[in-house]
Amino acid sequence: MPETENQKQLRIKLSSVKRIEKETGSYVKEAEKQKEKIAKLEAESAEQAYINKQKQVLQETESMIPDCQSRYDTALEDLDLFIEDFGEDEDLKDTDKLKEAKAYLETKKV
Repeated sequence: MPETENQKQLRIKLSSVKRIEKETGSYVKEAEKQKEKIAKLEAESAEQAYINKQKQVLQETESMIPDCQSRYDTALEDLDLFIEDFGEDEDLKDTDKLKEAKAYLETKKV
């Protein structure tokens, strides 16, 4: 059976939320690695120009985290509203993707 428009939208929204969450996590990990690298370079008295360049890389990485978090919050809210609006439609009701999306939202709600 071909995918309906609502099923497609749900799949896209859920995938987007997961992708942005993963992207945010990657930036956080990268920032931590960069901090460790800078600390190691400073402990080894590396060339100051190289340390400064690494600090700039860290700053750029850290500047991406709020943007990703904002996009994640927006995508999460969009998914929640979509489920609220269309979750009871016949083409979505009782589908595995809807159950997956609801379970995902439950784990992320505070």
